Amino acid sequence: MGDMKLLAIGLLLLSLAPAAARAAAHAESVGVKGFVVDRRGPDLTVRSGDGAAVVVRLAPGTEVAGLRTAAAEIALLDLVRVEGLRGAGGVVLARRVDVVMAGDGFRRGRAEERSLFWRWVLNGAFSVPLP
Repeated sequence: MGDMKLLAIGLLLLSLAPAAARAAAHAESVGVKGFVVDRRGPDLTVRSGDGAAVVVRLAPGTEVAGLRTAAAEIALLDLVRVEGLRGAGGVVLARRVDVVMAGDGFRRGRAEERSLFWRWVLNGAFSVPLP
């Protein structure tokens, strides 16, 4: 009889849990690395090394580390590494944003971006063409 009461209480608690919390528990954990190319309110558009544009949503609880200390300080052309959960429509709900390099005074498209260093920063690897 005691087991039935525990089971009933467990089922009651599960039914009271918000649907969003249950969905978040099953959401896909993702990581994104790239340049911030657009910012609108709490949303950042990050262009990754493969050219894909990913929308990253910052929440009040998002941890910001690295060269910036607050979400409001993240600027265009900052190089960021984002950890979070993939939400509806492919939006990444950010848990943590590391600003690896500040975009202040940096102009994307310089020759250095195509160097081995930039390929390593953006893609995590580089290749050297053999003769």
